[in-house]
Formats: sequence, C-alpha cells, structure tokens
Amino acid sequence: MQIKIQGHGMELTPALKAYAEKKIGKLEEFFANIIKAEVTLDDRHTRNIKKQQVAEVSMWVAGKKVIRATEAGEDMYAAIDLVTEELKQQLKKFKDKHVKNKRREAEEIKRELRTFRPSL
Repeated sequence: MQIKIQGHGMELTPALKAYAEKKIGKLEEFFANIIKAEVTLDDRHTRNIKKQQVAEVSMWVAGKKVIRATEAGEDMYAAIDLVTEELKQQLKKFKDKHVKNKRREAEEIKRELRTFRPSL
C-alpha cells in the first residue's frame, strides 16, 4: 500500500509521520486490497480545544471504492488513533459485504449449473 502523509497548518515531524504510517499500514491486516491512502494532519483553530487536531484519511481499495474518515482529538496522536479505529470498522463492513456478494454469486452459478442439462 502506498501511503502519502501531509501536514496542513502544522509542522509534520518525522516521529508523527512514522506513527501515522505505522497505524495506517496496520489496516492491511483487515483488508489486503488497499491500493493507496492519503493522510492529512490538520491543526484547526476552533473554540473547542479538544477538537483542534484533526486527522483525515482517504483510502482507495479494490473495486473502485474510496473509504474516508475524519476524526479530531486533543493531540494529533489521539486523532490518528481515532481515525484508525473508524477506518478499521469501515473496512470490516466493506469486506463483509464483499465476501457476501461473492458467495451469493457463486451460489447462483452452482444453482445454474445444476439445472443445466445438455441436449444430446
């Protein structure tokens, strides 16, 4: 998986970049067909101090599907943890749907093959 990390309104330190790469890279355990991920770490100036650090992730997965998540936290590490958990849930749901569709298609093909009788 290709991971692109950028900072917006803040300095992107090597430690923060490595942490984000590690957390986002672990998502391949849940769904192996992730093509690329774009991570934007943003320092927004809002009234709510606990929601100033924002992590946004867009992931492109096989099947022309884009999965997006945005989470905010007190510090950037917490925001990355929160967005990773959100993406994990979305990937599990997508994978379950994908597997169910493949199984349904396979059952339909088996059913058609059982009813097909070649004429001699």
